[in-house]
Amino acid sequence: MSVVVVAGNHRARLRDCLASVLAQEGAETLEVLVVDCASEDDDLAADFPNVRRIRPVGTPHYGEALALGVQVARAPVIAFIEEHARARPGWARALIEIHRGPWAAAACEVHSANPELGLSDGWGLMGYGMWYPPLSPGETEFVHGYNSACKREVLLSYGERLPRLLLADTAFAHRLRLDGHRLVNAPGARIEHLNETELLLPLRKNLLAHRFSAPARADECGWTVWRRLAYLCASPLLPLYGLWCQARRYRGRPELKLLMRILPHYVVAHLAIAAGMMLGLALGPGDAARQFTRLELDNRRPEA
Repeated sequence: MSVVVVAGNHRARLRDCLASVLAQEGAETLEVLVVDCASEDDDLAADFPNVRRIRPVGTPHYGEALALGVQVARAPVIAFIEEHARARPGWARALIEIHRGPWAAAACEVHSANPELGLSDGWGLMGYGMWYPPLSPGETEFVHGYNSACKREVLLSYGERLPRLLLADTAFAHRLRLDGHRLVNAPGARIEHLNETELLLPLRKNLLAHRFSAPARADECGWTVWRRLAYLCASPLLPLYGLWCQARRYRGRPELKLLMRILPHYVVAHLAIAAGMMLGLALGPGDAARQFTRLELDNRRPEA
């Protein structure tokens, strides 16, 4: 299995991520690739001599950086893990084992690495709640594009479309399913994710993410002009619709109490998401992908 990490200027976070990957059982068989978008060079090679570092040309957005890692990787399975995430013991083995089956992509079980710190619980639930423990095994309809594992041949089949698909994980999951591929949850593959703790910067990032993901999904799913217009007009209702969906998903689980506790935070975040969708469907993605990438790689994610 090849492991692809996209890195920015937070080198301590990157080192923690790489250390967790290289501590996996059978780590000597893993190919670990860092697509390094940092503005300055450092001694990463000295600290991690078995890690291959790729310096992209120019300033790629996140999807382009991931796609570059896919192109360079050599193993039949490629695992993506964010530099602000850490793999728990058994992560690599669980992903390798599950990909012996017919699955195109597998989702990991996600744990918060900084619970109860600022707004971390709210951002964690909104970003990764559907993969919180206990993650139900079996086939699923969605995998998060930045912390998942995919068969390389499936990824390469998308050619020049791959960077855009990897950037917009909603479009990626829908495209895989439309093409007849199957997705699966891998509860044994556990990661810890450092969530954001502030309000304003993540709000901006949510707006940007949905400005590029909404038109990408519309294109990949072949939406008609009328369907785009319907989504555009209905976008202001997203907080209510999302709340209804989340309440159904978390019925009987502790996440439902957390959802009620962060309700104001949830509504504000989903208003930003709705604004991003409206801008994307009405005006296109603009430069949202590169602005999002800078915020994603360089923002603060403090630990307790």
